[in-house]
Amino acid sequence: DVFAEIYRNQLAKRLLYDTSASDEAEKNVIQKLKMKCGAQFTSKLEGMITDISLASDMQKQFREYLSHRDSQADYGNIDFSVTVLTTGFWPTYHVSQGAVVASSRLAVASLDVDGLHHPIDSVVLPMPMTRCLNVFTDFYNGRTQHRKLSWIHTL
Repeated sequence: DVFAEIYRNQLAKRLLYDTSASDEAEKNVIQKLKMKCGAQFTSKLEGMITDISLASDMQKQFREYLSHRDSQADYGNIDFSVTVLTTGFWPTYHVSQGAVVASSRLAVASLDVDGLHHPIDSVVLPMPMTRCLNVFTDFYNGRTQHRKLSWIHTL
């Protein structure tokens, strides 16, 4: 369904860029769509909303994890933000050739160079950013089992 794909893409942008009027407004629209179109129509949309809520909690846990580390040498003083998404709910995004596309989770790391988003294949991450990715991966792997992160740096 064309409407469903367009709505899902637009909802993804609003949620990932935090430009939604409110979480309640998004939930209300999804609830109305559910009443008109059925639960199958809205299941991915509801999953996206849940992912964003869980990602916020995970970011808080990650900041707590960082505050208890002995040294900031691993990640420096970088304001590093990660949003972990469930692949089945979200639109398809370009993943680097080395990433495992069949994973159950995507991690979206903030990266913006001169105000432009670059394709993943052309981005060479600076060492501090690479360290941040490694610290988050260690944090994530310590809290989950049977899930692997695929990093998408261009969102």
